[in-house]
Amino acid sequence: MRIFGKAIGLALFCSMLALTTGCSGNGTSGPRAGVDSSIYSFENIKKIHLRDPERALAMTDSAEMMGVIGADSCNWLRGLIHYGATKDFPEARRHIQKVLDSRQADKTSQMYLRNFSLMMSTYELEENYSKCLEYCLEGARLAHEAGDTQLETEFNFEAGVCMERQQEGSGLGYMDKGIELLKQSTSPRTLPYLSYYMGQKMRYLSALERYDEAIATGEERITVIERIDKEVENAPDGYIDEQLARVYSVLAYCQQKTGRRADARKSVEAFNKTQFSETPDGKSDILFYYVLTGDGTRALQIIDDVYPYYERYDTISPGLMTLLKNKAAAYRSLGNYRQADLAMQRVEVMADSLAARDKKAQSLELAQIYRTQEKDLQLKDAEARAVIYRIAIASALVIILLIVFLLWRAFRYNKVLTEKNQRLYEQIQQREEEEARQIRQLQTEPEERLTSSQQLFRRLCKLMDDEKPYTDETLNRETLARMLSTNYKYVEQAIRECSNGETVADFINRYRIQQAAVLLKTSDDSVGLIGELCGIGSRTTLFRLFRDYYGMSPSEYRKISQH
Repeated sequence: MRIFGKAIGLALFCSMLALTTGCSGNGTSGPRAGVDSSIYSFENIKKIHLRDPERALAMTDSAEMMGVIGADSCNWLRGLIHYGATKDFPEARRHIQKVLDSRQADKTSQMYLRNFSLMMSTYELEENYSKCLEYCLEGARLAHEAGDTQLETEFNFEAGVCMERQQEGSGLGYMDKGIELLKQSTSPRTLPYLSYYMGQKMRYLSALERYDEAIATGEERITVIERIDKEVENAPDGYIDEQLARVYSVLAYCQQKTGRRADARKSVEAFNKTQFSETPDGKSDILFYYVLTGDGTRALQIIDDVYPYYERYDTISPGLMTLLKNKAAAYRSLGNYRQADLAMQRVEVMADSLAARDKKAQSLELAQIYRTQEKDLQLKDAEARAVIYRIAIASALVIILLIVFLLWRAFRYNKVLTEKNQRLYEQIQQREEEEARQIRQLQTEPEERLTSSQQLFRRLCKLMDDEKPYTDETLNRETLARMLSTNYKYVEQAIRECSNGETVADFINRYRIQQAAVLLKTSDDSVGLIGELCGIGSRTTLFRLFRDYYGMSPSEYRKISQH
């Protein structure tokens, strides 16, 4: 079921991706005279709808009122905002329904079909699979009438997903129907979609323990990926590599399950040749194979590699729980049952059931004591009270010792952390002094001795130091280019060549973090306020960037810098 759950997540992701890209040109009317349509454009609103939904809704209202965007497109935008940002699915459906009920709606248009797809997704996320299935089947019919093979495939495949969630094994027919539609297409543009859906089917089959069918689907998918490599132009970097890696990881698992161990080893060898195998996602995919084969050493190595990646985004998540379950299985295969038990206890804590389990265990223990004592309660009442008293004393002593131990551990940890942060702080000061020295040297260098990139970079550094544009949260490469009266590509090149390969975002964030460090050292402002003053509106983003750049949290930096 772990593979089944992952497939559902990927399907929803692709559905959302399609929803956010399919309707930008529909229902748009001309702007009124004097209106800057670029500000209220469909694409501009869609760009900010996840980050700032309230502003996006207000801009949508203004765009409709001024005639920049048509009513149907505005309602589609409102539905998308409530679906993706506010998670208010009933409100999202209310706006989507307005589009579906519109007299001007063309039931064969992308706008209409995408609204159908969005309505389907709201019910799927609410786990109302029967209602979701209705929209899937009707959407497939409308897409067929419109001749839209890609959307017809999406609706059919999602119908299969809904049926699988209600009864395992019942939806594969609809998944096959969607895949067959893509197989009949002669356009190379449909091959990536075909590969994706075949990959999802492969994972469903594996979850249903239909391993031979999963293997056959995987081998067929490899042929499709090879065609993509030959026939599809401008495929993203690493796309083919990742597609092959994902196939081979599931193939190895299924082949091992069916006893085809030699084939499984070949699949693992092919997987290991990909660059994707070195990524956290790639390692997570192949982990199931090593757990299955009982290779506990390799499984534990992978878990140690990928655990920080999962923990970085959320300390309690299904992904982390799956990792810990695999960790327990790996320890059991090595005969280390104590570590296996510890891993499972952590799973229980993550599931927020440890307290309930402890309470239940204590209740059962007390109930057993009471049942035993009921037979001779009158004779042993005094002894029972003495036992309870001793237990209470012992528990109190244990708690006191535990508190003392935890305080000692906290003291030791803080001491070690302070020493580590002190060393980091000294290294930071040296590094920033060296960076400042290099900038000063660049500023004093005669212009004729500098390359064009160095000249532009010098101007850029002066701009950042004098005007501090990075305090604007919306600052990007285009804005910098305008301020320097140049093209953003030259800005990117200058930063990359003159600052050790930094991207524009890295360059801007470095100035923001360094400014935040100065304010932490010299002011008593809150961390959140300092982040806003430096152009970082999210406290979470500030903590992440600060730790990535300085190796410690803002609070730790303030403490060590003012020490």
